[in-house]
Amino acid sequence: MEEKIKFSKVETYFLQLLAHNCDFNTISDFLEMDKSNLRLLYDVITVKTSKKNTYDLMKLAFKNQVLKKYDYLDSIIKKEASTVAALILSHIKTNVYDSGYLKKMISSFIVNSESKMLQKHSQFLNRNRITDGDIKLVNEKYKRFNNRKIVDEDLAMFKSSLNLIRPEGIVLRKLKANCWYNALRKVFQMKMLNTNDFDSIDLQIEVEKIANNINNRVHQKLYRKKEKVFYIYIELLNLYMDIEYKMLFEKKVYS
Repeated sequence: MEEKIKFSKVETYFLQLLAHNCDFNTISDFLEMDKSNLRLLYDVITVKTSKKNTYDLMKLAFKNQVLKKYDYLDSIIKKEASTVAALILSHIKTNVYDSGYLKKMISSFIVNSESKMLQKHSQFLNRNRITDGDIKLVNEKYKRFNNRKIVDEDLAMFKSSLNLIRPEGIVLRKLKANCWYNALRKVFQMKMLNTNDFDSIDLQIEVEKIANNINNRVHQKLYRKKEKVFYIYIELLNLYMDIEYKMLFEKKVYS
């Protein structure tokens, strides 16, 4: 079993700010470090973890729970989960348990969440003039990361002005990403990352499991209405987070 890596407080802050896609000035101000010391901090983290790029580094940080998936969810997803949770509880309270309805609502939460995120990013695509060539470059990078080819990475916020006029630097700048992890995540949310589709059978199993969990919880008199709604809300968010995590980090990508 892989040993859990311990990070110092400042290393943890750096990883959290990096995952939040903060720019150099924000991270520098928060940690009260200049550019050279930030670079040194990043180098210390990569040596400690043996991870040479932010894709692998973020995967490790989430796995070790240094980063919490919930903290990086878009408010659009949280709002949709809150709405659907209230609708589900309202329906269950006034109707005999209907597994079909419950599974339909859980599935629609995923579809609606993805649709709203896509709508949000479509304006971003047009505004920043992101081309097919840009997306192709991101997908090539993702394929190399995912297939375990060693890829070194120079963070966008540390790049020189010379590097920023090269293709990779231009793409990161267009995507407003401070590193390749955030670039990949944004393109994934645009539904333009060439991942293998999430197995529909796997999804059906997860939806059924969550439907059963929700049904068992909401019919227990021990819990108040607010607690039941919150439980449904968290179950929905966990499903969405699991799908995104598996698509980004656990699906094999082929040429």
